[in-house]
Amino acid sequence: MRIGRQEKPPAGLSQRRVFIIAAVLGAAAILLNLLYMSDAKSEKLVVYKAGKLMKAGEVVNEDSFEKVELWGDVGRMRSVVVDSESFAAFSQQPLAETLTPGDILLTRSFLLSGQGGLRDSIGENQRALALDVADEAQAVGYFVRPGDMVDIWGVSDVAAFPIVKSVCVKAVGDAYLVPQEGGRDGRYRSVTIFVPGDDAQISDLLSNVALADDKINLALIGKCEEGKVSVSRRYVPEDLTESNGEQSSREEEP
Repeated sequence: MRIGRQEKPPAGLSQRRVFIIAAVLGAAAILLNLLYMSDAKSEKLVVYKAGKLMKAGEVVNEDSFEKVELWGDVGRMRSVVVDSESFAAFSQQPLAETLTPGDILLTRSFLLSGQGGLRDSIGENQRALALDVADEAQAVGYFVRPGDMVDIWGVSDVAAFPIVKSVCVKAVGDAYLVPQEGGRDGRYRSVTIFVPGDDAQISDLLSNVALADDKINLALIGKCEEGKVSVSRRYVPEDLTESNGEQSSREEEP
């Protein structure tokens, strides 16, 4: 009498099942890991979206932006965006790039990158000029920063005279700088200003700088206010000598 025997499943079928099961379990493990990492890192960050066109050189204030929420890896996002916690450090600083409505305010928005920057902020009737700064004493201890308003004085051997008054500083050195809180921007050797694009005024300004042998002093006024700049007329050496003589005479009077 022959007892029936149990048929074994084909070897190939068993291997396929094992492979499928392993693949499913692997995919499930990856998915669970991604979900875990997502829950661990995904947090809310409040950032700023431009509500209007803002040209390079304009100072930043909260009224020009709309607050929006981003979700994701907060640590990574904070390295590229300006959020609600860091905004105060950038407030009233000039932009180095033009923002269009809907653009997110980024930390790079304050760094001159060569993609327009200062060039895009020059008005139709303006010209940008860079003036040499000899050392710390001429730049108010290097506390003059982009976005500040200054008077610029020339200093000759016989007198000091105003070259341009109430002018906005747009850049120092070769880049826009975001100052460290409570500190100085560091050493720089030039300041860039915007002046009226009138040839006569530019000629007067540069002639007065030359008369001072490029020795200028910055007098810090405060935050920039557009439209107040005033360029002095061209001086000649006789003007400065007469001015110095008049001052000496007044000092000698009882």
